[in-house]
Amino acid sequence: MVLALTGLVLAPSFSFAQTYNSNSVGLSIMNLNSAILKGQALSMGDIWGRMRQDFRMTEVNPEIIRRQEQYYASKSAYFNRTIDRSQPYLYHILTEVEKRQMPAEIALLPFIESAFVTKAKSPVGASGLWQFMPATGRHYGLEQTTLYDGRHDVYAATDAALNYLQYLYAYLAIGPWHWPHTIGVKVMWGKQWRVRRQRG
Repeated sequence: MVLALTGLVLAPSFSFAQTYNSNSVGLSIMNLNSAILKGQALSMGDIWGRMRQDFRMTEVNPEIIRRQEQYYASKSAYFNRTIDRSQPYLYHILTEVEKRQMPAEIALLPFIESAFVTKAKSPVGASGLWQFMPATGRHYGLEQTTLYDGRHDVYAATDAALNYLQYLYAYLAIGPWHWPHTIGVKVMWGKQWRVRRQRG
């Protein structure tokens, strides 16, 4: 981390003629955020314990849950790789979820959305840990340029995703036991938007 900060401080002094634009500054900030997050990879046992203590969501469809459990149990290497990839990010995500008093299970959405691959891209254009479509990302303040994509910035994308989920939850105006429905609506709205876009 010190090296990253030193590089940001010393780099301008070596090249006085270099000009900075929003893209280069944004890219530097994203790289710095990534370096900071990698330093936060604390004991994962503590994270999982914290999460389990705040699990609040009920199973909406137990049959689907059992099928998914069997799928992940049969793909243990994939499951373990995803857990390993989550280490630099899960502490930050869980902390933000806790600050907003949301169910802890929400911190695991990137497991399903992107397998904790920060630059994951879907065939339809969704990208990042939280799989934002370009328009939704822009609507929630995620800048997208040729050099910087806010959907790949863990801090910015997490904030935007939690804002989006809280908006959906308030919009649906249903009880706290219906967070799974809010998440389902997020998925459904994404699919409907793609269908409308394909129809022209």
